[in-house]
Amino acid sequence: MIIRAMIIASGGALAFPALAADLVALVEEVSGAAEPVEPFTYMTNGKTVDLGLQGTLVIDYLRSCTRETITGGTVTIGIDHSSVTGGKLRSKKIECDGERLAFSTSQAGQAGGLVFRKMQAKSDSASPPPGEQTIYGTMPLVDFGEPLPHGENGKLRLMVERLDAASKPATIEITADHLLYGRLYDFAASHRALAQGGVYRLTAGERSITVRVDPTATSGAGPVLGRLVRL
Repeated sequence: MIIRAMIIASGGALAFPALAADLVALVEEVSGAAEPVEPFTYMTNGKTVDLGLQGTLVIDYLRSCTRETITGGTVTIGIDHSSVTGGKLRSKKIECDGERLAFSTSQAGQAGGLVFRKMQAKSDSASPPPGEQTIYGTMPLVDFGEPLPHGENGKLRLMVERLDAASKPATIEITADHLLYGRLYDFAASHRALAQGGVYRLTAGERSITVRVDPTATSGAGPVLGRLVRL
């Protein structure tokens, strides 16, 4: 994958847009399309994409946990799957937390801006809080959605704290060179992995999310849908 060094700002967020404007799918790969489509952009319900005769689109549907590979034709984005005219479609179910992904996406802005969670105070309870999202790969793909304040030397600090076992928190210093398409940090690119069955809090600035790694999570990268986390 190509790592781009520029951090790009996303548009302002809209609160609870109508279903027709919901961001329902994520473009994973695209090649040879008759119109410009960028990888790792979110697509709205009703959007059409012209792939021409041989263009290829790989798209992930967030709610239905469906990964589609489409070759040629005109693609119309639906809520849970695509409609294709004049092309070929192959689909595959992926393990993902569709309910959580769809919920956070329904609150996202039209330009890709996301509604972020502010960090909550740590609980005094001895038991860890339930995971806000379950991931099915041990190497998360973290989508910051928009630039976050960078600290000393222009580095963004992502804190990874295990909640279900005694473990020293880890701080990952992220520079622009580490980001994919200006906003995504891939644990796989830096060969970092979380433990199967572990519960973690990921924090950057005032943004925080708790994730639970499925006990049978794929070691390594795994499918994008199964490890995508929006911080």
